[in-house]
Amino acid sequence: MNQGLPERVLPFSFRAAAEEEAATSVEYAVLLALILVVVVAGIATLGGEAQSLWGWVRERLDAFLF
Repeated sequence: MNQGLPERVLPFSFRAAAEEEAATSVEYAVLLALILVVVVAGIATLGGEAQSLWGWVRERLDAFLF
């Protein structure tokens, strides 16, 4: 059976669209991973500083109240 151009192009276009969606999903996954790395690094960096700040506040309150 001789297929015309639309019959030959449609399966290819569906396959290309599926591959493009997969590539987009991978790009979003990589972007999400990078954002998570930045957030975790920020928390790790600022977490110690925040703990030091609250320790300083606690010391000042203890000195003031007691």
